[in-house]
Amino acid sequence: MKTNYFPNYFLGAVAALALSAVMMAPNAAHAYPKQGWYVGLGAGANFLQDIEPKSAGVQNRLEFDPGFMLDGSVGYGFENQFRPEFEIAYRRNTVDKTSGTGAGAANGNMSSVAFMGNLMYDFETHTGLTPYLGGGVGGALVAGNDAGRLFNGATTLNDQQFVFAYQGIAGLAYELSERWDVTADYRYFATLDPDYKTNTNLTTTDGSYRNHTFLVGLRYVFGVDRETPAPVAMRSVPRAVTVVPAPPVMARQQMVMQQQQQMVAPPPPVVPETYIVFFDFDKSYLTNEAKETIQRAADAYRNGGVARVQITGHTDTRGSSKYNQRLSDRRAKMVQGYMASLGIPRNEIVTRGAGERELMVPTANNVREAKNRRAEIVFVQ
Repeated sequence: MKTNYFPNYFLGAVAALALSAVMMAPNAAHAYPKQGWYVGLGAGANFLQDIEPKSAGVQNRLEFDPGFMLDGSVGYGFENQFRPEFEIAYRRNTVDKTSGTGAGAANGNMSSVAFMGNLMYDFETHTGLTPYLGGGVGGALVAGNDAGRLFNGATTLNDQQFVFAYQGIAGLAYELSERWDVTADYRYFATLDPDYKTNTNLTTTDGSYRNHTFLVGLRYVFGVDRETPAPVAMRSVPRAVTVVPAPPVMARQQMVMQQQQQMVAPPPPVVPETYIVFFDFDKSYLTNEAKETIQRAADAYRNGGVARVQITGHTDTRGSSKYNQRLSDRRAKMVQGYMASLGIPRNEIVTRGAGERELMVPTANNVREAKNRRAEIVFVQ
């Protein structure tokens, strides 16, 4: 591979990845490594190292232009943050230069189709960015497609071999939404040395196939079934009942007259209705069910002559109390923003975060509980 290409592309890719992380972090959804089945597609730049085939004691060298890679994958994310996947990848690089005894003009290309089983580990960061490391093993069909002008100026590598392949992977995923992630990673991909036949039926050895790949992809996560919290009864005030013995007839008539002279007693105070929005673990984005609940609350606000709205965010006890306080604040703000988008004046919506202090279902510390991951919308007269 031409040595002036790889360092520049490497530094550019690292700089772009770092800049993207800095720009995305302030507005990131707060992600947890996602669970369940997923599919992914990717494309990127591939840098094939020099190949030095040898035949009859004569060794030549092939150098390559930067090429491309196309990638498809299907996998499953587990709660323990490990993520096995199956991947099919295509790489191709055009020959840029040939050198050595009898070498002629550059010609053709090298390509490969890899079938890999990978195992990734996603690091939990409590941010929208999830770093991951992994590796894989499998097989690759490596092909020389009329590549080079070697040995006698007319010989080319024109053969394909299926060989053992392996790779190392380091990358970063950014959560776009509940289902979609964008990914960027670096991959070192290599195979055992293929032995090629040439167009003149020579056999070559030492045809090492080693690549550096920078890949950008899009991943769709199907997810797993979530626990659905049971319906929550709205708060109400029981009406007090007092049993009074019946008075004598004269006293009863006198009482009726007194009641007619008195003002009618005011009705009992109205207890604000509560709407409860539930969240997935460690998430502050709104599910479709949550949006429906907020829509009902907004409709009730417009129809009920309510003075203002109080939104309180809550969490379960998993994680530190300091982190959960911030998460509860974000949940309350997320509900406020959606209500405002439905036409409710933002200045009439008050928010607060209760953290893990006001549990709907009492639990021990560091316990996940779906009913505690919520925001409560209360109308205040």
